[in-house]
Amino acid sequence: MPFLDQAIKIDGIHKDSVKYLSKFNVDIWKEVLRKIIDETQFIFDKECWKI
Repeated sequence: MPFLDQAIKIDGIHKDSVKYLSKFNVDIWKEVLRKIIDETQFIFDKECWKI
């Protein structure tokens, strides 16, 4: 099972590919974070506004 903190080492790829992968990584994590926040807000609204 992979872990989020697992290191990946790739030798020999082009500098532009490294830049692309770096941006891709940031974009994916932004999307994941947005989904986590949205789901958390949904659950909070559902559970905490029941008075």
